[in-house]
Amino acid sequence: MTVADLGCGSGFFTIPLGSMVGEAGKVFAVDSRPAALERLRENLNSVTRSVVRTVQADVSKTSIPSSSVDVAFVSNLLHDIDDKAEFMLEVRRMLKPTGRLVVVDWRRIEMEFGPPLEIRLDEKSVREILKAGGFEITDTLKPDPYHYGFVATQMNS
Repeated sequence: MTVADLGCGSGFFTIPLGSMVGEAGKVFAVDSRPAALERLRENLNSVTRSVVRTVQADVSKTSIPSSSVDVAFVSNLLHDIDDKAEFMLEVRRMLKPTGRLVVVDWRRIEMEFGPPLEIRLDEKSVREILKAGGFEITDTLKPDPYHYGFVATQMNS
């Protein structure tokens, strides 16, 4: 399995994903910040080091090969992407036809941590963004009280 962790930061999800895909798998860890990718590389162990490929790039303009990814994973990032349509096109480009997009983001509620409330996206908005981007939601996620998520597949054109 090939996974793209888009906006991976220092690897909070990249490292467990690297263990999950196994030695035959691959994880593209994409972030625009060199320091975050360097910290990720420092945290990799012998197993994950062999499957994780760091990619310094904007998540909307990666060098990931077309139709090569089984799962595109986006956590706590969609609210920060300026051109969501461009991002959705990039995700569609990298995904295999049977690939899935997993989006997890902050709930739009007051809390003492996370991004400011005014930039958070509610679930309805994310559903609309996914649909406009050519995706159909196949499952919903409730990872914790602070986040929501969706699993989506590409709609047939």
